[in-house]
Amino acid sequence: METPITATEISKHTDKDPVLAKVLEFTLSGWPNHCVDAAIQPYFTRRDELSLEDGFLIWGRRVIIPSKLHELILNELHECHPGMSRMKALARCYVWWPCLDKDIEGKVRLCTQCIQVQKAPNPEPLLLWQWATQPWQRVHIDYAEVKGQNFLLVVDSHSKWLEVLPMNTTTSTATINVLRTLFARYGLPIQLVSDNGPQFRSGEFQNFLKSNGVDHTRTPPYHPATIGLAERNVQECFC
Repeated sequence: METPITATEISKHTDKDPVLAKVLEFTLSGWPNHCVDAAIQPYFTRRDELSLEDGFLIWGRRVIIPSKLHELILNELHECHPGMSRMKALARCYVWWPCLDKDIEGKVRLCTQCIQVQKAPNPEPLLLWQWATQPWQRVHIDYAEVKGQNFLLVVDSHSKWLEVLPMNTTTSTATINVLRTLFARYGLPIQLVSDNGPQFRSGEFQNFLKSNGVDHTRTPPYHPATIGLAERNVQECFC
């Protein structure tokens, strides 16, 4: 995603942001054992995954955007009216702030063109995914954030069985631990489908799937099939 906002601007607004300035200080100097500030809580739960680069905060590989720049980023994501799902998928690769998904939803609901894109049927579903002939042959996974709580969604493409798993963190290690439990329960899938989120791109995640003989298909943010079954179930469960 190309953006007119520079690293210098993000750093400057991070220093001026009353919440992010505290988060930055905690990241540099150490976090308290408990957090009572509701505005800080989303960062507190991710504190072990935060880092500092060029004066601004990073969560995993996603830049944490100060509040003053939220609207500019939303406008950039909204360019070409890609619709809600694709905006979310693109954002997950690059940027983050608390309630980002909610802000994207609000942006799209005010845009007639995006609503048409969101509701338009996929013109070539059979070209995207072959029909799974047996349970747990292909599974789709995705992360969703609802009211500050992260969920890992895992969908069996054959039966449409959905697992919704609350997550304290969205790291590759945490994702692997959950998948290991599911694989022990249901068996190893032949294929696992995800977007290009950082936890799914990591070497650790790739090695885990490879060692178990699971084929990993990653779909790009602007591909019509990026969200797959998992994202559609996000909409059904939480919207």
